[in-house]
Amino acid sequence: MKMNLSSISASLCGKAVALAFIVGIFLSGCVSRGAYDADIARLAVKLQQERADHADTVRALEIKLKERARSLSELTDRYMLLQHEREQYQLPGLKKDMEILLKDLDELKLVVTSNLKGSEGREMVMKINDMHKRISTILDRDSKALAPSPIH
Repeated sequence: MKMNLSSISASLCGKAVALAFIVGIFLSGCVSRGAYDADIARLAVKLQQERADHADTVRALEIKLKERARSLSELTDRYMLLQHEREQYQLPGLKKDMEILLKDLDELKLVVTSNLKGSEGREMVMKINDMHKRISTILDRDSKALAPSPIH
């Protein structure tokens, strides 16, 4: 079998192209040591930057948390002070005086019903009942306002 020179050269040429193609694929997947070190250094810098950003965010959130805790504490202190001032500025003994007034109104009603007859007596009793009701409402409202409310 005789091979001619052109077929040998074509065969070698085809093998060289195939070998170059295979070597190209093989070498394209490989990374040089310098490129690897550069990528690692770039990733390390990026990681440091992300850690610094995260630390800054955490510090900012801690500052906000402290400010809110301080604000809440200040509001609580202010509320307690206002409650104390409210109790101080209420007229001392007002409740007791109003209860005594209610008893006096009851006695007045007895006097009016026993001494005044007719429409004048009924009108006076109605007015005394209205005053009694208003005073009772004020006392009830005051006792409900001073009752401690549950905190939700």
